[in-house]
Amino acid sequence: MLVGMTRDGEMDVRPQTEGVIAGTARRARALTEQALSQRVAPERIVRQGVIPAIGAVGRRFGCEESDVPEIGLAARGIQVALSLLESLVRKS
Repeated sequence: MLVGMTRDGEMDVRPQTEGVIAGTARRARALTEQALSQRVAPERIVRQGVIPAIGAVGRRFGCEESDVPEIGLAARGIQVALSLLESLVRKS
C-alpha cells in the first residue's frame, strides 16, 4: 500500500508529500489516485499533502539543499496532483 493509516485510523497522506518532494510525478499521481479511491477528501489531500510539499520544497531550495532541476521535478509532481484534485475541490 502506498498510503498508510494514521493512529486515529485516517489515511496518512504524508507519503504523497514525499512523492512530490522527490520529484516523481508518476508517484505523486499514483498516491493522489489511491487517496481518492480510498475516499480521502480532496481538500485534505491538498491541505495535508500538497501544501506541505510546496513548503518543504521551498525550504530545501532556500537552504540550498535542492537545485533548480530538482525544483522543476517537484513542481511537475505538484502540478500532476493538483490537476487531479482541481475539479473535485471546486465541486465541494
